[in-house]
Amino acid sequence: MISRIVGSNVKDHPNLFQEEVQMYVYEEVVEGKKLTEIINTEHENVKYLKGFKLPENIVSSHRSVYIQKIKRVR
Repeated sequence: MISRIVGSNVKDHPNLFQEEVQMYVYEEVVEGKKLTEIINTEHENVKYLKGFKLPENIVSSHRSVYIQKIKRVR
């Protein structure tokens, strides 16, 4: 659950990082909904890590072009 750790650490240190953490997710349909939409609305990866909530600052995307590195705040 690296995303939980990263999301929590970023929130705990707002003076060092941007709050939003972008996460690449392979686009799959789960129970008629896109997995990225489920993660972004319910903050849980219901397919692979059901029952484990993700921090609200984790934002998933299936488009790798939109995923950027966490930038240090200067």
